Amino acid sequence: MFGFKRENKPLVTDVAGISFRNPLGITLSPEKTRDIAPGFFKAGFLSLTPPSNQVLEWISILREIRRKTVLAVNLTRDIPRSFSLVYDFADIIILDPDHENGIDSPSFSDISDLLDEVVSIRHCYEKYTPVFLRLSQGLTPEELPPMLSKGRLSGMDGVAVATLPHLKLTLSETQNRLPVICKAASAPLAAEAIKAGASLIESEIRPCQIPSFLKNLEKQ
Repeated sequence: MFGFKRENKPLVTDVAGISFRNPLGITLSPEKTRDIAPGFFKAGFLSLTPPSNQVLEWISILREIRRKTVLAVNLTRDIPRSFSLVYDFADIIILDPDHENGIDSPSFSDISDLLDEVVSIRHCYEKYTPVFLRLSQGLTPEELPPMLSKGRLSGMDGVAVATLPHLKLTLSETQNRLPVICKAASAPLAAEAIKAGASLIESEIRPCQIPSFLKNLEKQ
């Protein structure tokens, strides 16, 4: 399916119907995306966020990156339109309606409507692309369950979280039946997240740090 050689066989994992050579994903800012260091392709996937006003211009970049690795595309603004534009050029699409973490945050109703609209758009395509929802860091333990329930009813394939507490609460609420991507700033935190049940890890690290991350993950 993908044009790259698989490595780290003990770490190969299947999530949402996609095979990853390892569960480590690298989050890259837009300014780093146009000249990606080769070492980043040793990770299991790349997580990119096209500028919301330049999604169409980014299509050629996304197409090229996807030839080399699994690609997760984050969408933050004008999400339904952006979703339609990137659908054929992403392996996973992560909806991030609250990417500013509390600044002009969307309401539960807004996110509910967004999930319904996006999943409805997906029905127009023959290809199935998994949709994940990035949960706001500001969600309280009381707010998280109804958000997860709505997401699962809408057809969401997984969620992305920023903290271990949110990871553990999500896994508990879904009885480990929903794939979770968890952020981790260090190799020990990544290993702890995998041990706790995270399906995939996102981290902002340099290529030289990838081997140590993978060694820690192999121990879990």
